[in-house]
Amino acid sequence: MRGSDAGGSRMLFALVALSICLVVTGTVVGTVVPGAAVGGTSSDGSAHADPDTVDDGRDLSALERQLAERLASRARSGSVNISREDAGRAREALNNSEYASLLDQYADVANETGDRERALAFQRVRDDQLALSTAVEEYWETHELYRTLVTEGHVETHVRQRTIHNGSRKKQILYDNETDERTLARQLEREWQTVNDSHASLVRSQRELSNRTDENVTASLNSLNASVQEIETAQQDVRDEQFVATNLTIEANGAQASFRSPLTIDGRLTTALGNTVSADTVRFAVGNQTIQTRLSETGDFDLRYRPTTITANTSNLTVRYRPENESIYFGDQRTTPVTIEQVRPDITVNATPTTVRYNDTIAVSGRVGANYGGAAEVPYLVSLDGRVLANGTTKTNGMYNSTVAVPASVSEGDRTVRVDVPLNGQALLSTNRTTASSIRETATTLDASAVHTSGRSIRVSGSFLTDSGQPVINQDIAVVANGTTIGRVSTGPNGTFETTLTVPQSVGSTAVFESSLPIAIEFRYDGSATNLQSAQAGATVILPTLPWGLIGGAMLAIIVVLAGGVVIGRKLLAGRSQHVPDPAVDIDSLTAQRTGSRVDSTSLLDTARRYLDAQQSAAAARVAYIALRQQLSTDVGRSAGQTPWEFYRDCADSDIDETTRETLQRATELYEQARFNSTASIPADAVDELLTELGPMMGEPQASDGE
Repeated sequence: MRGSDAGGSRMLFALVALSICLVVTGTVVGTVVPGAAVGGTSSDGSAHADPDTVDDGRDLSALERQLAERLASRARSGSVNISREDAGRAREALNNSEYASLLDQYADVANETGDRERALAFQRVRDDQLALSTAVEEYWETHELYRTLVTEGHVETHVRQRTIHNGSRKKQILYDNETDERTLARQLEREWQTVNDSHASLVRSQRELSNRTDENVTASLNSLNASVQEIETAQQDVRDEQFVATNLTIEANGAQASFRSPLTIDGRLTTALGNTVSADTVRFAVGNQTIQTRLSETGDFDLRYRPTTITANTSNLTVRYRPENESIYFGDQRTTPVTIEQVRPDITVNATPTTVRYNDTIAVSGRVGANYGGAAEVPYLVSLDGRVLANGTTKTNGMYNSTVAVPASVSEGDRTVRVDVPLNGQALLSTNRTTASSIRETATTLDASAVHTSGRSIRVSGSFLTDSGQPVINQDIAVVANGTTIGRVSTGPNGTFETTLTVPQSVGSTAVFESSLPIAIEFRYDGSATNLQSAQAGATVILPTLPWGLIGGAMLAIIVVLAGGVVIGRKLLAGRSQHVPDPAVDIDSLTAQRTGSRVDSTSLLDTARRYLDAQQSAAAARVAYIALRQQLSTDVGRSAGQTPWEFYRDCADSDIDETTRETLQRATELYEQARFNSTASIPADAVDELLTELGPMMGEPQASDGE
């Protein structure tokens, strides 16, 4: 009996100790740092809080101000650090998850305060900084290869591939021993133009942000200009080394231009010294078109310009000489006054075959501006029954062709194939042309099954095919249990589907002594608004259920046994209470601690280590920060009501040593990552290193080298 009593006593004390540990830790976390609970986010409305939990307008403004200051600091830094040496690091810093997280938090707050335009201004600055830092880095990489080729006469095989972070576009350039200096020089000229354009965009977005935040961007813009000027100087050296300067003169036959009445331009192309350019044919970029023409022996040429997509209010037309990559000549440009007359072009369209079913292809072709030689590089859209299925631009002769597949969403019957030229405010007016297509219904087959997994969950799977065996993709199948729709599942690329659903308690009922519940499952596809036939399939699943009649009897027996056990247990506890001391912490003392006293910082440090041992590095980081903050609050006399970064700034301004300041900064950063980014993975080794540094600061003895 005594052995049994001792075992029960140990279990009882273990439960009490565990409860006290959890309650005390939670109490101190809530007392020392507002909103710093280990297990979740704060709802007390403090200035440094999760935007999702802040309701008070005053506190929300404080949070917005704090986030805006941090974003503005990042924006200034990103503009300053795009020099030749720092462009790569600037791009990585601008693209890191912390900056993106700051932007997301600020956007959440801006949505609450209504200042969404300021959030968009921060986003535009970041996007433009990324574009410019990427362009600068790429230019200097290419420039280094160019200098190596000029100096050593060759370059080793080199592949450069980088994801451009303001989109999904990837850029890959291959240089090898066959690459000559002039090809690289021409590539450098294109990359310089990208730098120049990106620089102009960033200057605009920086000034816009300055107008919205009253930030002084003079230093940032001066640094930007200096970095871009450095590239311009380097590129001028490349031009002088590789190219022969040219001189272009032009004279237009009048100033009126339209697609029906082209502008005739006469001109002459020579070197800057007046010598003949050694080329039979040359390319000119006129407006936004490329026109090829022949040069005479004296460099004379003429060309005809039919405006298409140029802006209708254009008053000056630019003509640029565009040398080929291997050419020794450098381009030149001139402008001439022009008045654009808008014209609506004719368009033809043909669609074959004329009768189709689901997933059949339709070849759509035609010509834009056929009566005047065809309009080149004009955008077009192809739609079927109002659904846009393809887009592209016309060829040099105005021809276009696209192949589109018939989607399920186009219902059967006679439908319209339409080609649009979607222009607005340009030399050519928008236009369209249509033709007919007959859509026929397609028979389908639906195969499906359902199996019970656990509780009231079932796993459903199957396939949806046409009568010819083609998979039907992206179609919703309704899953019905005993007449009640319990979910929908969409078919994948192979026409298959699979998912887990829950059968509600309201579906099906059993007698009190039955232990299973059969459920009829139906799979239904409604093809009424499509060109596919409707389809159905069925299955049955057996759900386990509780025989409440039998359970009721068993429960009655258990209650009788428990009642006896309670009586015996009370007697045992009464006997043991004479030998067991009172717990070290009771409910009253915990209440006192919540409002007044604090747990020792060393105890908190031990708690943080236990969290780390349990592989809960985020919780360990947060408790470690609290321990350090409590220690420093005592040492430097700071208030516990400050936000983490306010507390850090006050401590940094006090007389704490540099090592302590750096430790506090790292602890604050880890705490914020754990606090505001629930998806972040806090490195365990970083937390372990922090705890090692905190030990001596809390008065723990330092381990000797021999231990």
